[in-house]
Amino acid sequence: MSRVRVGIIGLGDRGISFVRNFEAYSELAEVTGILERNRPRAEAMAKWHGVGDIPCFETWDEFVAGARCDLVLVTTPDDTHPEMIVKGLEAGLHVFAEKPLANSAEGLRAIMGAYERSDRMLMMGFNMRYHNLPKKMKEIAQRGELGNILIGNCHHPETGIRYFRRWHKYRAKVRGLVIHKGCHQLDLMNWIVGSHPVEVYAQGDLAVFKGDKTVPGCHDCPESKTCPYARRLDHRSEQRLRDIYINPASVDGYTRNYCPISAEDGVVPDFYLVTIRYANGARATYNEIHFAGRSGMDWSFYGDKAMLTANSTMGNTIERVDMLSGERAVYDVPTAKGGHGGADPVMTMDIITSVLEGVSKMPPPEAGVRSSVIGIAAMQSIEEGRPVRIDEIIPMEYVERCPEEVLSAEAAVEDMGYSGALGQ
Repeated sequence: MSRVRVGIIGLGDRGISFVRNFEAYSELAEVTGILERNRPRAEAMAKWHGVGDIPCFETWDEFVAGARCDLVLVTTPDDTHPEMIVKGLEAGLHVFAEKPLANSAEGLRAIMGAYERSDRMLMMGFNMRYHNLPKKMKEIAQRGELGNILIGNCHHPETGIRYFRRWHKYRAKVRGLVIHKGCHQLDLMNWIVGSHPVEVYAQGDLAVFKGDKTVPGCHDCPESKTCPYARRLDHRSEQRLRDIYINPASVDGYTRNYCPISAEDGVVPDFYLVTIRYANGARATYNEIHFAGRSGMDWSFYGDKAMLTANSTMGNTIERVDMLSGERAVYDVPTAKGGHGGADPVMTMDIITSVLEGVSKMPPPEAGVRSSVIGIAAMQSIEEGRPVRIDEIIPMEYVERCPEEVLSAEAAVEDMGYSGALGQ
């Protein structure tokens, strides 16, 4: 094939970003069609983002026939992933799945069943694996510099009010933000620890983003000028919101401007405290707090030789400290250019290369299962107040298969600024 023909399912922010990503590699790939069931929203998106004359379709059959693509990218809300992924595989197309793979046990089973019946590739959209900081942590761990990793921690503060203005606030759509947002960090934890989860215990609740408001959103609220939770938009941003979301809501009801403190049932927790037990005996904790004053990730891993710490918001620096001698080694990790800290351009190239060469360079769907199932188990644990075994949710073969692979030689980052032993 001369160029990879790409179809994008769902024209939200992520779908638009992929249009841009593939435009940067126009000699290798072209977006030949978009499936978006809300036509007014698609037209407004195209206008505001300057998208060219890419054919847009409202039904699956029209999309498949008109786009004639080799690969589809699923960038729709989480609850629709199983339907779209299964349809893509059954149509004989390669599929790239935005995270999470699915947010229910039934969805994971449906996807993996379709994948097993297909001879097509199913690639996971874990772009954080392409970010320089996690890549460097993985490289250090797989070289054995920490010894056997026994404990892993990720503390994830998040300025998460934006999720409580969008479809992400509803359990029916996302099940829990620990699945939707946490799947990146949970995947990295699995990847660096190098094992698969066997049991999860979690706590969580809706602590801050709750209230007694009954208005549909800030655009219809008489208190929007005084409410501390209201959006503050300039004129252009407000007009963009109305054109792309509020006006087209007549089609599907989605405004992207929900009240974050409305009195509604089925709203997801705004914090998650998760403990994970791995098959190799390691333990890990993951905390996701959506009412923080900053967004970032604080990592620590403890092995029987050394510990490693990293903080994504206080400068891309990793520190390793020897357990016995206290000797320190500091790695200064450069920041790359491009979306998601430079991850998106590299990941997009791997997507294209995978299709051109017929061999996936991307994280496998089993990695998507391992990440999603921790979040699913965490939500079940929160609801039932008990530890949840992974084998209660999904057959362990899907979790154990394709164990976490090493960082490939061409992706390693040996030149990322090891500054040597600095003493105590």
